[in-house]
Amino acid sequence: YYSRRIEISPRFAFYPAFGITSEKYEFEESITFKRDSEGEVEFDDIPEAFDFGERDDLEKNRLAINYLELPLEFRFYPTKSTDGSGFFVGVGGSLGVRLSSHMKIKVDGIDPTTGEDFNYIDKFKNSFDLSSVRYGVLGRIGFRGINAFCRVYFSEMFDTGKSPDPEQNPTS
Repeated sequence: YYSRRIEISPRFAFYPAFGITSEKYEFEESITFKRDSEGEVEFDDIPEAFDFGERDDLEKNRLAINYLELPLEFRFYPTKSTDGSGFFVGVGGSLGVRLSSHMKIKVDGIDPTTGEDFNYIDKFKNSFDLSSVRYGVLGRIGFRGINAFCRVYFSEMFDTGKSPDPEQNPTS
């Protein structure tokens, strides 16, 4: 992230910023995205998606999403500050736009026809019906360059009505 301090008064400052966020989500072993025979991406159960015979060892089942983030923050300095030093409390909001997303699946197994070990690796880019925009709030408390913050997003992770399980559409 790159942030710039704009002083409003000795006690208040505004911090516009921009940056890139990368998030990775591991799926439970029983579910994943996969490509069907026509190359379309769909949500499926691992046993139906991969039928490799005697042994199915799922090594990776990961969704990675990259966002361009634009957080805006207002900070309050109770003891006044002209250079951003001292104790502060900050509140603000954040808007993010999805830049890219990809899925990586790696499975080790035994081919049922030959009995030989094999590795199946699939890495593919797709929107996965993920929301293209996310938004939320942030809070920060700190002293000089040391701080703790919390960011909570209110937007749903998947486009409305397109979640793999509409009853379990998490916020991002």
